[in-house]
Amino acid sequence: MQRTAAYWRNNGYRIDFLGPYLMHAQHLESHLGLRQVVDISITDYGENYTVDLTLSANIGDAETAVGVVGVLVVPLAAVAIGAVSYMDYDERANRAIYNYWVHIYNQANPQSALPPAPGKMKCPNCAAEIDSDSKYCRNCGIKIG
Repeated sequence: MQRTAAYWRNNGYRIDFLGPYLMHAQHLESHLGLRQVVDISITDYGENYTVDLTLSANIGDAETAVGVVGVLVVPLAAVAIGAVSYMDYDERANRAIYNYWVHIYNQANPQSALPPAPGKMKCPNCAAEIDSDSKYCRNCGIKIG
């Protein structure tokens, strides 16, 4: 659970532990006005475990007020911006879930992870392939070196 928490924390989420195997994480997508929420539970079966991940989004009171003002002032633009924002959020959410599962897989199977391409290296936190001279991982945001 600590590795999972570190992964989401490195991606800008505020972490709350609801139990030894339950985690709740939140992150504000400020340019979209959405609060992204990740709930994770892990069940340990000795040598094996299952991970249940739920990703959702909600709009806070301040974001709702801004949205209402936008709809009243410029209704057609607000609808168009909302549609683009949803598509952007959907893409980011799918990428976040995919990157998390890659991280979990690489943590569980370090021997089967592919070696990095020439001029690249693996992030020590999430095992994503990054440039050898990178100061930060583009996938999880951890500082390198």
